Amino acid sequence: MERILGVPFRLNWSPSVTYSEDWYARSERRVLVDSTIQTTQEPGFTAIRRVNLGLSANTKFYGIFPVRLGPLNGLRHVVSPQVTFSYQPDYSAAPFDYFRTVTDARGAEVAYPIVAGIPNRQTQRLGFSLGNVFQTRIVRTDSTGEEQRRTVQLFTLNARTAYDFAAEERPFGDVGLDLASQGERFRFQVNATLSPYALDSLGAITPTSYFEETGRLLRVTRVGLTAGTSFRAGGGTNATGLPPGTGSFRPLGYDPTRPDYGLVPAGYVDFAVPWSLALDLTYGYTPARAPGGEAEQNAVLSVTQFDVSLTPNWKIAGSTGFDLMQREIATTQLSVVRDLHCWEMRFNWTPFGIYRSFSFSIYVKSGYLRDLLRLDVPRSAAGNRLGGVF
Repeated sequence: MERILGVPFRLNWSPSVTYSEDWYARSERRVLVDSTIQTTQEPGFTAIRRVNLGLSANTKFYGIFPVRLGPLNGLRHVVSPQVTFSYQPDYSAAPFDYFRTVTDARGAEVAYPIVAGIPNRQTQRLGFSLGNVFQTRIVRTDSTGEEQRRTVQLFTLNARTAYDFAAEERPFGDVGLDLASQGERFRFQVNATLSPYALDSLGAITPTSYFEETGRLLRVTRVGLTAGTSFRAGGGTNATGLPPGTGSFRPLGYDPTRPDYGLVPAGYVDFAVPWSLALDLTYGYTPARAPGGEAEQNAVLSVTQFDVSLTPNWKIAGSTGFDLMQREIATTQLSVVRDLHCWEMRFNWTPFGIYRSFSFSIYVKSGYLRDLLRLDVPRSAAGNRLGGVF
């Protein structure tokens, strides 16, 4: 504990050393044959040793502003700066020497790693991030005259960048910014990536700074926006879709090894809730890199989860979406679920899209036994762990 300007100040230090060793039965060899470099595999034991040194420091401080606006009483700003430093040696130099050279058809020597994936230069990276959290308190008086106080997080604002002291060119890293807020009924997030370097006429990054080229400090490379809300019968709702403990269906992407891809139950399905609905709007923008090029945009309105109870024991659930730029419906996934007390039965159907399919599953509700005691049609490697029993 230290004091800065008479204020208690805590600085947390975290050093780290990482060592890894991978063994290979062969290494890579490249030779020039008829003006063409060919790659062959050379048998023999090869050990690749890597080491990484790191040091991180972080602290936290805050300020309180005594402002009041309606039921909002006060503003609290929490600042969390963090600095990290990582060092990685040059594996092409001694004592590692994990690179060889080959002379190409023009007579120039080209270095290549004996095993794929080995970096060929030293890294001395200093990273910096700054987190900001803005909070307030909602103060209300109930019918008995008692004052009720509740802390609410208004939004978070984070920034991060890095500098590589060992880089011969473009030592500054991209700057990342994100702003997010989440309430009981609505959530949104805006993120952006900015580069300190300019582009050439072909859209390639140059060593010239963007400020030197245009007089502006940073160049926008990507902007994204996500906004979402949710509803459920009874009025209870949260920004993630459903109240704690309520089962839902989460769209996961196509996986041909699983008959229940796309709609995987997260906990128990709450058949007591007549209906629920979760909506998301995502938008992404990437500026054109070369003069005369077109910017990339994508916008999707998604029903990330919906379910409707037909009877106390039957429920329809699923997900769908609409691509606002392409004007077409995204992959739609539907499920019919039957409550069988300790078991659940489910029929999944993907009616259209790239991967059309259907499947049937019956499984134990318990999360520990769900993947063990289940029957899937068509059969998958993920389920049926008891072989011919199920």
